[in-house]
Amino acid sequence: MARYKRKSQMVPHDFCIRYNPFKGEGEKEITERLLYTLVIKRIKANKPTVWFIGGDSGEGKSSTALTIQHALCNSMGISLLDNLEHMNIMHPKEYADKLKNLLYSKDPTIKKLRFFCLHEARTIVNAKDWNSKLAKLISNVNAMSRAIKPLCMIIISQFIKDIQTTVRYTLTYYSTITRPLNGGYGNLRIYKLYKDDSDLEKPKIKKRLIQGYIMKAKHINADPLVESDWERVWTRLKSIKLHKPDKDVYEKFIKLDVEGKTDQMLKEMEEMSEQFKIESGEEDNKINKIANHYTSNVTTLALISKKVRGEWRIKPDVKQMHGLTTKDVQRLQDTVNNIVKDKDWSTDLLEGHGEVVND
Repeated sequence: MARYKRKSQMVPHDFCIRYNPFKGEGEKEITERLLYTLVIKRIKANKPTVWFIGGDSGEGKSSTALTIQHALCNSMGISLLDNLEHMNIMHPKEYADKLKNLLYSKDPTIKKLRFFCLHEARTIVNAKDWNSKLAKLISNVNAMSRAIKPLCMIIISQFIKDIQTTVRYTLTYYSTITRPLNGGYGNLRIYKLYKDDSDLEKPKIKKRLIQGYIMKAKHINADPLVESDWERVWTRLKSIKLHKPDKDVYEKFIKLDVEGKTDQMLKEMEEMSEQFKIESGEEDNKINKIANHYTSNVTTLALISKKVRGEWRIKPDVKQMHGLTTKDVQRLQDTVNNIVKDKDWSTDLLEGHGEVVND
């Protein structure tokens, strides 16, 4: 009976890093070259990278992202301090403008920038009125950047479920960061994500620790082209140690972070205050006064609404004009329609103010 030799299974590797301890190279150089391989080499191969970093509050998610940006910028001869604001997004309103700037700016320095980071994506991606829009933008960033210039996008949040499933399917790497009580560093675990489509009806996202070769020089004059000059070790990397970024970079980031979070918190507090007023009935008179004013006649009503399929719909600009919340607008619309149904307005009078549907 014929016997066939089973072929060895191909194991994917994510990096191949050389270092020479005889030249003083060690952990720092290995980490920098690892990050270069995981991101810059993908960019040079025209492959965008989407990297999620999660962890509990205070574990150092944002400082980890800064350290990664710092190492990547140094490898490309870019000053992170001078370009920090271009590459870090603290608030939903900044996303579109900053992404557009990175992709289309004619500035020679900004043209070289290939990284941007969404801080606290739990508030950014799920922020009111932005959830679906931002999720769609983030999901499409791969295709957009590939046509113009590939980018590395870092998404920061406490937990992976803070972002939508459509965004999760675009991730290249998934990481968690933990920071010990003593020492100014964090331990970053990096996973490569891949799609398991063995069940075509229910494809799944799976993760594995990054793995590859670390090659240690056997002597100071080790030649990269001579295999025998290097000790080749297969490594499944459990974690890497990342220290805080430079003080000036970190202080500038904190300033931007405080400004962005303060803006977000003030907005949420204002909305909460307005909601309390509505629930306590303080805003009832305001809504009723606006509704009574605009329903005095059809011409006045047409300034803020249009009749569609038998119902008066409030125009979008009314919300800002009267300082209303989304719920206020809905209550105003309901109040207007309740008032108008008792009005004796003829079809001729209503003509030109929308679609008139006769019962």
